[in-house]
Amino acid sequence: MADELLALALEIARKVIQQTTAVQPEAILGVIREALVQLPLQHTTIHLSVQDAALVRSHAGAELAHGGHRIQEDPQLARGDVVVEAGGTHLDARLATRWQRVIAALDQGTPWLAADETGQS
Repeated sequence: MADELLALALEIARKVIQQTTAVQPEAILGVIREALVQLPLQHTTIHLSVQDAALVRSHAGAELAHGGHRIQEDPQLARGDVVVEAGGTHLDARLATRWQRVIAALDQGTPWLAADETGQS
């Protein structure tokens, strides 16, 4: 029963995160700042979805440019995904990757997207 309760809680958490990303897309700014703290190098390239890149440019573009950071649009990334590269270092902060880190910490195997959302059965 504990496993079923944990699975339900994880599914609720995943849905809340997806909705937050859709309703509050500026939440990505916190993810970027956290990633930049992990890579305290100047001249990083921040890869974002097309929509997120426009949002970040309007909210923090000057601040990031002043720090030597460059925003790069990547149509392969989903809303809320962040990938940062600096000095040969690659930091993957995509939603699915962050989700897998949380799941690994809980020793669960719940994928970020449910089978019905990926088109798989």
